[in-house]
Amino acid sequence: MIEPSKTIRSLSLSKFSELSPYEISKKYNIPREKIIKLDTNENFFLERGWINNLIYEILEEFDIRAYPDLSSRLAEKSIADFWNQKIEKNLNEENVIIGNGSDELINLTCRIFLDQDEKSLTSEPTFGMFKFYTSINGGKFVSVLLNNDFTLNVNKILEKVKSEKLKLLFITSPNNPTGNQFPKQEIENIIQESENCVVVLDEAYADFADYSLMHLVTEFDNLIVTRSFSKVFGMAGLRVGYLVTNEKISDYFLRVKSPYNVNFIGYFMIPKILTNWNIIEEAISKIKEEREVLYNELKKINGIMKAYESKANFILIKLTDEYNALEVQEKLMSRGIIVRYRGALPLLENCLRISVGTRDMNQQVLFNLKQILA
Repeated sequence: MIEPSKTIRSLSLSKFSELSPYEISKKYNIPREKIIKLDTNENFFLERGWINNLIYEILEEFDIRAYPDLSSRLAEKSIADFWNQKIEKNLNEENVIIGNGSDELINLTCRIFLDQDEKSLTSEPTFGMFKFYTSINGGKFVSVLLNNDFTLNVNKILEKVKSEKLKLLFITSPNNPTGNQFPKQEIENIIQESENCVVVLDEAYADFADYSLMHLVTEFDNLIVTRSFSKVFGMAGLRVGYLVTNEKISDYFLRVKSPYNVNFIGYFMIPKILTNWNIIEEAISKIKEEREVLYNELKKINGIMKAYESKANFILIKLTDEYNALEVQEKLMSRGIIVRYRGALPLLENCLRISVGTRDMNQQVLFNLKQILA
């Protein structure tokens, strides 16, 4: 029998412990269509029929039996043009790499820039896949805790950049699962002071926040900005993400990525959905409105010690010591409501993360939380 490497044997399987809607439906005898899914930050404010119509248009225009023509770089051009309008820079398709979700791009980043036992760093708590992909690519993971108020410990990060001879530095802003967006100047300072290290800025949730730092890719040679079509654009099921960087770095990705790494529908959905940005913006506005309503209502519930302000499409809550967050999560699942337990992460003891759903979905989670915590 082939033995897995020590790195793979040591990986935790805790990330697979969450129950799926199918499993919850089976375990609690709840019809799947009745389950309220508020654990993975999807966008349910875009009409399902509208998304489906875009897919039907693609099926009419293109032959799904054939591979997409990658020489045209149609999707990459549409992303570059989209950002040129927003940040008034001169990006082109060579600056853009599309991946099977931003997860694949993080994996490729680690494969390209980390040799055996070389180090990456991020500030925890944050998106767990940085550590995961560092490990499976043979790297070593270095962590700096956020401050108690979830702000960046910039001095500690820069100290580690120099002392640990880091090759990669990951920053998520707005941060998942804390929801806060880090100040522009702090991030820019970190990039500037980490000139011998590649900085990956994950902006999966930036469209729900106050600003993007995409323009910095034209100013720094060591910056990669990753984005997702799963959260804002309602394409989570198609698994499409992208990164924007300078042409020297993007060339490395072109050398190692699979030529047809993105599915046919996902690839051609990119230009389709970007031309409908006005509809996406309307959905973002509604999510922000519902986020404020949900945040203010969560603050009122007895048993919730704190609801944290968010610049993303989810809200982190901390329960009082009287309650166990895992047990509360289980009770919500038994009622057909899925939220995410985050209490195993540093600084997040007894915390749950709740995605911002539609008004009806949010009312359901509020009603049931009040009952459970009563």
